[in-house]
Amino acid sequence: MLELLRWLVSSDRRKYERFIMPSGIMAKCVYMESGKRVEFPATILNVSKGGAKINTGETKVFTKTVLDISVELPGGQKKISISGEVIRTYRMQNQGTYFSAVKFKEENGEAANALVDFVRA
Repeated sequence: MLELLRWLVSSDRRKYERFIMPSGIMAKCVYMESGKRVEFPATILNVSKGGAKINTGETKVFTKTVLDISVELPGGQKKISISGEVIRTYRMQNQGTYFSAVKFKEENGEAANALVDFVRA
């Protein structure tokens, strides 16, 4: 029984495959706070059909915040707009920037697929 529990904890329970981008993709992020629009640049570090990990720089985005992310693909191919909920934000000790994990909303399936397809190519 103990071995089964260890296996369950250590196994990768992700629903979708994650694609890591060494240089990242620049994005523009927007959310509302106390009735004010907060806009900042961010870098998408990895992405899956279910969500993304982003570097938000000096901007700390709190959990449960709904974040609208816009990505303009290189070469002016296409602009992708996607929204999701921040499920975790953290800051590494040796880095001065914040990182946020964003879970995409279900209705963003087409936009998430387009972003993943771009990264995969």
